Amino acid sequence: LTAKDIDGINAESDGHVISKLPIRAPIKGTVIVKHAVNGEHWDPEDEIDIMVVSDLDNLWVLADVYESDLKALLDANSEKAECEIETLSFKGKTFRGTIEKIGMTIDETTRTIKVRIAVGNPDGILRPGMFCSVKIPSGLSEEVMAVPESAVLSDEGKSFVFVEILENFYVRKAVVTGRK
Repeated sequence: LTAKDIDGINAESDGHVISKLPIRAPIKGTVIVKHAVNGEHWDPEDEIDIMVVSDLDNLWVLADVYESDLKALLDANSEKAECEIETLSFKGKTFRGTIEKIGMTIDETTRTIKVRIAVGNPDGILRPGMFCSVKIPSGLSEEVMAVPESAVLSDEGKSFVFVEILENFYVRKAVVTGRK
């Protein structure tokens, strides 16, 4: 309560109402967690938030990038790079986000680094805690030969493909596979 609110309480006429107090948030947003219930006692020393209010117009996506991909991420000068985000809930719909921060430490268990991506949520359909996949520009520009994975065959641990050299005439060609 503000000092004005406290001064405005009349113990004689408002005595029965004093136990019900308005809770004001310091920001505009949506209540995403509510621990308070009617009649519950709360003490300022309790280590629990009565409510959690969040601005859902803009969200952060925390992506885990494998340590082996860190060099490509940094080579791409990816700060402020635009990313594509897809969620399980809205398959086929792509959201755009911008890299805000690349973490400074590697998680020793998962061998990943955190990348924070800011994404707008003007329609309010994204929710905190959603699982999503992120496409981050890699900065790799090398030319490579690419074939469908199903075209690569294996015999005794050696990979090969069939190459058509004449119409309906194919030759087996050994290959070394790279990125998938």
